Amino acid sequence: MTEISDTFERYRDSDFGRKLYLIQNSIFGVDIQSIACQIAKLRFFISLTIEQTPNKNSANFGIKPLPNLETRFVAANTLIGVQTESQLFVVDDIIQQMRNEIGSIREKYFMASSRQQKQMYIGQENKLRNGLERALSDQQLEWAEQQKRRIDQKIAKIPKEKGRKQLREQLQKDYERLEKELNSRLEKIRRIARWDPYDQNASAGFFDPEWMFGAKNGFDVVIGNPPYIEARNSLLSDSQKTAYGNQVNADWGESLPRGSDLLIYFYACSAKLLNNFGNGCFITQNAWLNTDYGHKFQKFSLSKFSFVKIVDTSAKFFSDIRSQNINAIITVFTRKLAKNIEYGIAGADMIVTDKRVIKAKQSMKWGNILSMPEFYSEILSKMSPNSHMNRVISFGQGLNFPLKQMSNNDSDLPIIVKTPQFDSLAVDGRVRKALTQRRQEKEKIPALIMPRGIGQRHYCIFNSNQAFSYSHVELYLPDELWNSDMHYCLWLYLNSSFVWLFREITGRKNLGGGLLKAEATDMKLLPISFNFDFSQDARKIFQTLKTREPLPINEEIVTLEHLLIDEIVADYFGFREMEEKTRDALRDQVQFRVTRAQAPK
Repeated sequence: MTEISDTFERYRDSDFGRKLYLIQNSIFGVDIQSIACQIAKLRFFISLTIEQTPNKNSANFGIKPLPNLETRFVAANTLIGVQTESQLFVVDDIIQQMRNEIGSIREKYFMASSRQQKQMYIGQENKLRNGLERALSDQQLEWAEQQKRRIDQKIAKIPKEKGRKQLREQLQKDYERLEKELNSRLEKIRRIARWDPYDQNASAGFFDPEWMFGAKNGFDVVIGNPPYIEARNSLLSDSQKTAYGNQVNADWGESLPRGSDLLIYFYACSAKLLNNFGNGCFITQNAWLNTDYGHKFQKFSLSKFSFVKIVDTSAKFFSDIRSQNINAIITVFTRKLAKNIEYGIAGADMIVTDKRVIKAKQSMKWGNILSMPEFYSEILSKMSPNSHMNRVISFGQGLNFPLKQMSNNDSDLPIIVKTPQFDSLAVDGRVRKALTQRRQEKEKIPALIMPRGIGQRHYCIFNSNQAFSYSHVELYLPDELWNSDMHYCLWLYLNSSFVWLFREITGRKNLGGGLLKAEATDMKLLPISFNFDFSQDARKIFQTLKTREPLPINEEIVTLEHLLIDEIVADYFGFREMEEKTRDALRDQVQFRVTRAQAPK
């Protein structure tokens, strides 16, 4: 106590004492890589060291020994928990006493200043952990014996008439299940009791905040920067997806989409670690706001925890070469349920602008809502009720086969790979017969084709050449509607600024070089099926445009043909006063994604 008093007296004008207190009592860290824990400890050492002033006349130049942080930063798999307490074992007086003694030893170890002291405390904890393992194992063995006695009692009550053998076989299976459950429980106990916080090169396959940090009631703050690993990445194996999914199900009683990127599991895990008044804060990639798995996760979260703030940034916090073009978002979430989400956009200076509030419960993806101008949302809401869902119209995506399987010799069916156009007169190659037959058995040839990856050009191809597409967004019509009035009207509609803006809003904008990834699944929310009455105009404009390629968006939207397309669509839907606004918003959206892609890393 005297040493602590002297320390605070000496450093009363510095942050040394405050930092030391926070490190000892309030800050905990976990990472699956032990090297990350070592780096974190080093940064804390440096932070404490710079608060001290050397004194030549004092031992060790007056520099206080730095604390031992092994019990504050642990290497473990955050996404996998382990059953404890009433789920697995009973905490009686003996077990609680041993746990208290282990906690006391770890606190003493924190301030140990010599190797001899540290080794002494490690030895004491090892003995206690061995004793804890024996006590917990004995508990489980006793539990198993009780279960066996119950099974024996059931066997004894089985009458000797016909059917006794079958019942015995059934109870024998109960024995086998009991043995399997016992082994599972003993293995979990070994994992808990043998976890050694002082082994700096080991990483635990589980994380339990109460056992590792003594945190029983959740944390006030959980912060993190989850790794950006896509669901299809080989770094995320099928067995890991299954284990992480099972853990989420155990925590929340509901599953996540199996196609979720790794960061989604971190959100679910971290929200569970919060107390009822705590807040979580993550830096993540922004793609999940605009994906199908992200939309399902948004619905998953609504009744469990709340996202209260999302800040979209131009910053690129990801150093991995595969994700260095990804823009980052900062999200704040809490266990308290909230109906609204605050949203803002931050530039490279991290100053938040363009603030707005949206409702958390949405039929569209949050990313779509957040990037949608208010006037456009009003137009959509007025159009949607008038769109009669016509089952003859459907969307899909191209063949997606290895390009080396293209052929110029053994097939007459053309394929569009990269050629941008308003009609399918120009193609990039031919499709092998085997692929052609397989596709024809599965789906029809697309009536209209749109790019899936969009750079500086939007366009919709009228497929008069009956070509396949390699990886485009395709619209299908029954044979009797090919070259019909509906076919031409849909082509005109999908070449309007209104639809191009829809694709900008609903597509993913986090790809390299400012590329927009607009999927077929995004089109299901577009009002598409109407009794269009402008087929004559559509056919005339098609004849004008069919022989030329689309221009870059800023140039295309001011051509006479495009202005006429916008005028026809705006007149039909009754938003003529919003026509120019729609083009301006389209121009701004394109500029936004291109500019962000060029932001410094």
